[in-house]
Amino acid sequence: MLILSRRVHEKVVFPSLETTVEVVELRPGVVRLGITAPSGVRVFREEVLKRPGIKLDAAPTPLQPPQDMHRLRNRLQAAMLALELSQQQLAISASGDAAGTLNKLRDELHAVSDAVGLMDPAPKAKPQPAQKPVAGSALLVEDDHNECELLAGLLRLTGYEVATAGDGLQALEYLRQHGAPDVVLMDMMLPTCDGPTTVRAIRGSHKFDGLKIFALSGHAPDSFAIDARDGVDAWFQKPLRPEALLKALAQAAREAISA
Repeated sequence: MLILSRRVHEKVVFPSLETTVEVVELRPGVVRLGITAPSGVRVFREEVLKRPGIKLDAAPTPLQPPQDMHRLRNRLQAAMLALELSQQQLAISASGDAAGTLNKLRDELHAVSDAVGLMDPAPKAKPQPAQKPVAGSALLVEDDHNECELLAGLLRLTGYEVATAGDGLQALEYLRQHGAPDVVLMDMMLPTCDGPTTVRAIRGSHKFDGLKIFALSGHAPDSFAIDARDGVDAWFQKPLRPEALLKALAQAAREAISA
């Protein structure tokens, strides 16, 4: 048995189940819990399970569109990052045929995303060579290993020194030990310590005044109790267009140099 101590509004997260348990209120002899979970995750009070007719092995309710859409965004995000990174790598070696094929594949993914309404339509563009390296450093906070490595690879190819963290606690520990990078790229749905909590912790320290924080999320900003007043400098909704993120990072680098 795992025994945890939690205060009011602190959470326990089950990432593989997409489920969060939060302590809502403490009263003498009573603890009120708030549980957020997909519709396919069945949650019971113990006494309910003792009632006749309750079947634990019943087939779970199919996932509803919001959960399916979240997963679709994540998979599209990883695929688009893989294609973007491959195109940039191939552009360096001038392998024209392969680069052209990858560009067509990327256009197809953009078309699929546009068709299902995940992203604003973007004009088609000819393949561009990898961007010139810029002097900059980034901390990428992302719990999806494939997505993290792909985006980190793309950033490194464009000249960034990139450190990675799998959750908010790792990110805060990295900042404590190494100091502030030029920008923090923060996924909002993280295990252990989520994005909004991590952002507030960073903004609560004067040591990190001026540190740029870009949010990366499959959800819109109004899905979280956080906004620009809490210190998020830009919000990129997944599946993001890598070129838009790279443009914003380059702008942030130029501003840092000017300052």
